[in-house]
Amino acid sequence: MDLRQEHWLQKEEIISQRICLPGDPLGYTQVDLKGASEFTTYQLNGHFYGADYNIAETASFHRNGYHNYILCRTAMEADVIINLPKLKTHKKTGITLSLKNVVGVNGHRNCLPHHTIGTPDEMGDEFPTSQSLNKIQSRFNQAFRRSLWRHGGLGGVWARKIKRLGKKIFGGSDQVVREGNWYGNDTAWRMVLDLNKVLFYYAGDGTLRKEPRRYLSIVDGIIAGEGDGPVAAEPKPAGLLVAGFNPVAVDTACAVLMGFDYRKIPLLACAWKISNHPLADFHPSEIHFLSNMPYWNGKLEDLERAPHLGFLPHFGWRGHIERE
Repeated sequence: MDLRQEHWLQKEEIISQRICLPGDPLGYTQVDLKGASEFTTYQLNGHFYGADYNIAETASFHRNGYHNYILCRTAMEADVIINLPKLKTHKKTGITLSLKNVVGVNGHRNCLPHHTIGTPDEMGDEFPTSQSLNKIQSRFNQAFRRSLWRHGGLGGVWARKIKRLGKKIFGGSDQVVREGNWYGNDTAWRMVLDLNKVLFYYAGDGTLRKEPRRYLSIVDGIIAGEGDGPVAAEPKPAGLLVAGFNPVAVDTACAVLMGFDYRKIPLLACAWKISNHPLADFHPSEIHFLSNMPYWNGKLEDLERAPHLGFLPHFGWRGHIERE
């Protein structure tokens, strides 16, 4: 067995163990960010799609200036967070590293907006263009999901047949950009930054901490993932470990090493601009890199001039985030 096969088998085994867990033994913490949410500057139609077929439930967490998130209380009670993400590309946020990995400690996935339903002219980010076929596909998807929800989320044989029909008409998700899987997704990055704000600034009882939680991120890029990430990424043997005490700085460094321009990835570009519950109290130019590779030492501008690993982005992001 080669190293690539062994790596993915180990990952699958870990995931299956997590699925068997009964839940957080300490319960869950709900926090309403209100005006501190990144959705305060959001200008799309607000018809969010979360992680389940029940669109109304997702909407109940985000409306009228309220933005509620539910996180595992064990993490919220901790004084120190050690984050161990994988170095991968991502279809909705461009990359998935320290910031995106925090989605794993949420306690209710359907409170997380992943994209906004509709085409651009309908103030949605579900598709990159407003052509008629995309509008039809959006209506088809909504009707299909409503039907699945009425059947308890389980469709059986008929659901699989409809999915196959949809694939014939609209194309497969490995070839066609849909469901916010592109560089213009203006929803997912806001949700990710909100989750990080909650984890940094709030205690287990949902009140504000006196100071931000201490933090260490160690990104595993020994065998990373590129292309159609996060689920169907191609193995990328990068031989890389990146560690630091701030997730925005660590993720910025990783993006540059992957061959991406962090300024073109909303998750990172906007993370540096947060004023309410900031995730970094310094400027990107203040990051200092120490590496066993001589050309990866110095400041951010030095790293941006150095050789990179040439990661292939998800096809919905290709041509938009690569370093020039």
